[in-house]
Amino acid sequence: MTKGPALAIGYISLAVFLKYLVITLVILLLRLLVKVRVYPYHAYSVTMWSTAPMLLLIPIGMVLYRVMETSAYVLPAIVVVALILFWVYLRMLKGVSIMYDVPTFRVYLIGILLVVAACGMLYAYFNVYHAVPDYLGYLYQQFVSAR
Repeated sequence: MTKGPALAIGYISLAVFLKYLVITLVILLLRLLVKVRVYPYHAYSVTMWSTAPMLLLIPIGMVLYRVMETSAYVLPAIVVVALILFWVYLRMLKGVSIMYDVPTFRVYLIGILLVVAACGMLYAYFNVYHAVPDYLGYLYQQFVSAR
């Protein structure tokens, strides 16, 4: 028996756990902006509660390799995963708004603006230093002309 998959599962599990701890720490640091007493247990509970929709990825992951063999299902599979992750993000924002007793609309607005700003900075970085959009356009043209 090879140790590769078992070792990968251990490392990925550790990485996901550390990611949740970092998110919990970010939520705890937000208490500096709002004068509300928040305990680490509550911040971690909000983090875990928000990730409950990711359980839907379990049955999807079981058949994802077979589905991804057919190119027609690749984009819908990616869209489904992206929608579930967006749902998780919105649940986390909702939990933060409840925990800090801040209006939900304001938290959603700031949270979505932060995501848009982060995506814009990533796009600008990859465009300026690596010209990734140009390469992707060229790759797309090659795929279109090959059909």
